[in-house]
Amino acid sequence: MHYLILITLFLVGCVTGPTETIKPTPELVARQFGDVVFSNEIGNQDSGLMRWPRNKSVGMALTADRARAQQFNDVGDRVGAMLLRETSATFVPAQRPEDARYLIFLAPRWQLDALKLDAALDYQKCFFALKTDADHNITHAIIGIDSTLDDDRVRHCLAEELTQSMGLRDDACDYRPSLFCEGDSHLHAPTNADRLMLRTLYDPALQPGMTKDIAMPIARRLIRERWGEYMN
Repeated sequence: MHYLILITLFLVGCVTGPTETIKPTPELVARQFGDVVFSNEIGNQDSGLMRWPRNKSVGMALTADRARAQQFNDVGDRVGAMLLRETSATFVPAQRPEDARYLIFLAPRWQLDALKLDAALDYQKCFFALKTDADHNITHAIIGIDSTLDDDRVRHCLAEELTQSMGLRDDACDYRPSLFCEGDSHLHAPTNADRLMLRTLYDPALQPGMTKDIAMPIARRLIRERWGEYMN
């Protein structure tokens, strides 16, 4: 299976200094939306918006030892419920791992290296990769997290990768705190502003494949319209 887009996250030693608070405004959330939807962390500027198909179930498989599996369940139950609510994308256990289109590996580093998705992963503790079809629908995802990280880091990585693999692919710090900002590694769930971006991405007014110049006026309008629902 060839993964067309690789997003690498959580570079070793990348976490910045003390958290700076930047209060979200509709303009800043829209700017962050554009930053994380239309580029990725290895410098690629993609031509179209991508997301999972709405209202379709996707088979998921998890590889982890018992302790880490429980940790995934703790984070996954909370974040997964939010993802369903904001995106209408549903993930269910695959009957067989080989049939899963969403794979999650919580494993020691040497096992993650054995995936051999991309040479860039040699420097990563935490990553995801996405595959899309010709219409920019996400069809497959892989998440890899080094299980030797401490519990706090694993919980943060799980929340971050689960959320970003929905199509919010890059990091940005236009407002803070945010799950998409490298310096905010204490977060274990998306903030209200992060959730608003997810809801915007999956709104029917936006469509996979839309270019940034077409999508952003719509996204700005949607963010303004839902501001009171999420931010007040």
